[in-house]
Amino acid sequence: MWFVVILSFLSYACNGSLVDQSTQSSVNAELNGTDITKINIEVEVMKGHFHALLLRVINNEHELTSLKGQTQQMEHELENTKRTFSCEIEGLRDVTIQFEQELNETINALNTINDTIQDLSHRVSVIDDKYSPLEIPGSYGNESGLTGDKRECPLNWTRSVDFGACYFFSDERMSWNDAQAQCSKQNGSLADIYSEKEDRWVADYCNQTEGNGIWIGGKRDHGVFKWFTSNGKTKDMNYTQWITDLENVVTWPKGPTKMFSKTKKLLILILHLKEPIYMLDISVPMTQIRDQGNGQFEGHLTFALTEEVVGWEVVVTFSAPVTGLSQWMGTAIRHSADNKVHYIVNLEYDGIQHAGTTFDITVRGTAAGGSAPTATAILKNMGIDGFTVPPIINSDGTPYNYDEVITKSILFYAAQRSGKLPADNPIPWRGDSALQDSGDNGEDLTGGWYDAGDNVKFGFPMAASTTLLSWSLLQYKDAYQASGQLDAMYDCIRWPLEWLIKCHTGTNELYVQVGDGQKDHGVWGRPEDMKMDRPSYKITASKPGSDAAGEYAAAMAVGSIVFKDKDPAFSAKLLTHAKQIYDFAKTYKGKYSTSVPEAAAYYNSDNYVDELSWAAAWLYMATNTSQYLTDAESSYLSGAAWGQSWDEKNAGTMILLYKITSKDKYKQDIEATFTNWLPGGTQSRRIPYTAKKLAFRSVWGSLRYASNMAFMALLAAETGLHPTEYRNWAKSQIGYALGDTGRSFVVGFGVNPPTQPHHRASSCPLIPAPCSWANQQEKGANPHTLYGALVGGPDQNDRYTDSRTNYINNEVACDYNAGFQGAVAGLKSLHLRNLLDK
Repeated sequence: MWFVVILSFLSYACNGSLVDQSTQSSVNAELNGTDITKINIEVEVMKGHFHALLLRVINNEHELTSLKGQTQQMEHELENTKRTFSCEIEGLRDVTIQFEQELNETINALNTINDTIQDLSHRVSVIDDKYSPLEIPGSYGNESGLTGDKRECPLNWTRSVDFGACYFFSDERMSWNDAQAQCSKQNGSLADIYSEKEDRWVADYCNQTEGNGIWIGGKRDHGVFKWFTSNGKTKDMNYTQWITDLENVVTWPKGPTKMFSKTKKLLILILHLKEPIYMLDISVPMTQIRDQGNGQFEGHLTFALTEEVVGWEVVVTFSAPVTGLSQWMGTAIRHSADNKVHYIVNLEYDGIQHAGTTFDITVRGTAAGGSAPTATAILKNMGIDGFTVPPIINSDGTPYNYDEVITKSILFYAAQRSGKLPADNPIPWRGDSALQDSGDNGEDLTGGWYDAGDNVKFGFPMAASTTLLSWSLLQYKDAYQASGQLDAMYDCIRWPLEWLIKCHTGTNELYVQVGDGQKDHGVWGRPEDMKMDRPSYKITASKPGSDAAGEYAAAMAVGSIVFKDKDPAFSAKLLTHAKQIYDFAKTYKGKYSTSVPEAAAYYNSDNYVDELSWAAAWLYMATNTSQYLTDAESSYLSGAAWGQSWDEKNAGTMILLYKITSKDKYKQDIEATFTNWLPGGTQSRRIPYTAKKLAFRSVWGSLRYASNMAFMALLAAETGLHPTEYRNWAKSQIGYALGDTGRSFVVGFGVNPPTQPHHRASSCPLIPAPCSWANQQEKGANPHTLYGALVGGPDQNDRYTDSRTNYINNEVACDYNAGFQGAVAGLKSLHLRNLLDK
């Protein structure tokens, strides 16, 4: 290479040993006395320059080589990127085409359905007119002289001028079915009272006439009144109102269905409305109408808003059929068969409108008849559903209304339901969802609970929640019965238990998750609208998960105990699955979050040994088989427990094993655990406390940990361990959640409760208004009250922000409420047994 030539040149030019003496003498003569030293210096300088040049050449060549490599790498990456985006673009095109086709099909189907509904409505109207002789249309100030449609009521019936209907009051005591049959004989039906105005009219009439109404097989369940149907199932009333004081009106003899009146007063039962109540209904005429000829027109619908609107629907009724309707806000979603009634709903970006502003929609279209039509429009605020839970009287005299907390906590779990909802669904703003959830081979995986504020079904924490809730029913059944929620509680835990059974699709195969957490968390919307893929994940012999399988087995085992008398067949089914799943967990050991990495980012398991002991202990309780007790004790992790959670089961296991065996080692572990959790514990293991006395285990769901351990403390006290100390501590921790600090942390309960929980479904307006990230960011209360949900709770300094974006302190979750509800049921039970300190 050429730098070798330079080196050779330097050698010949600078190495004197290669120059003979005669040449040297000749050079010296030619220099004529020039300073040799100076020349030597210049030569050395030149040598330095050459060396520097050489190094630069070498470095440049290295850099050139490196740049060539980087260029090749970039070219390679560019090609990969091109290929990737090319595939994705093609995929997006295919998806877009498919989506447009499906959307058009859906719109056509909706239009067909709407046309059918209109036709059916017309038919019903005709039948109504023909077969409802008791209905008196309109309002009439004078009851005399009514003829034709203005007919009198039947003999002994009373007509309401304001409500255009006839009412019958009876002093007879009879069952609901008999009363309904009596009304049916006269072409009537038992009255559903839908408004306060109608309520007041019935009450006033009763007071004036001293009528006392029809007793309909009712019963007092601590302030909650119910229908009794022929099959014995009950339906809760929306609320109950007495004309005078409750205790002075009715005596309640023993027995499930008998009531007797002491005075002639009316018991008004108002049924829970299944349809949403729109809090804002503004009706306006179409104004600024411009007739553009040939039936084409333009008009304005202008609404003056008196409240915040988070999602809206406008129903426009034209005087003539209108086609080709377009509007400058929202989107038209459907119309009546005759094209006179059109429905417009907001888009994602224009659904939020503020109180005190004017909301204007410009509409255009073509009317039949050749001239511009007139129109009226009704604006419905889809952001307020009007659904409320009836007041529940605290007849116990306890600091907090435990009946109300239990009732509302069960409602929270109803709001978390996935799948096909039952006919008696108590949450009117929730509908069927995720009806396509399935396994690898099409197995039905619908049902279960959505985990938290998202719409993923995580089996591990769901099973853990079910275990604690079932334990609370097993231990404190008296509390649920006294609060009137026993049947509701059975329904509550049956929902996830049936899903856990569905997940057991093979002897050594168990599904533990439905839904992709990353995709799900990338969307803010109601579960009824989900469009993303919902993959399912399972554990097998080759991909084990002893922790998840153990928890499933535990939940099913305690469930089998709870349902043993209630539903023996279901109980036996649960126990069969529990045994098989436990054998699977014990035989093929491993962590489920290792086998299913998609779960690790959300519910990563610490270990599986505690779940094996936990499951075996519950199976022993369910079967009395000694091998299960041997397994439970051999797998037991001794020492003080960290706490009780979806991942940590030691605290519950030690209490269960102490209850079974009465061994000192379990007693010592229980005491060591609560020495650490109660104030003044050992410094090295002591749980820190906030200034306002909350035992603070972790900032993420701080109330969840304190409530779980409050439940454990109450259960430990039931075994005879430090009952006064443990119960008072549990009461203090639950008191913090319910309002001891001046605010409640339970949605829809107490003083200053959370109104903006991080929860997708409750943050969305009513269907058909769309829901998006704009609703997540919207300030103000959620459109739907998520009754009974315990939020995460404060930080270590008792600070808490009620914000929908605050998922650390303000999210809700199934496992947050489980131990909390159990503790509240425990406190209620203590009150019933006169064991609760005032």
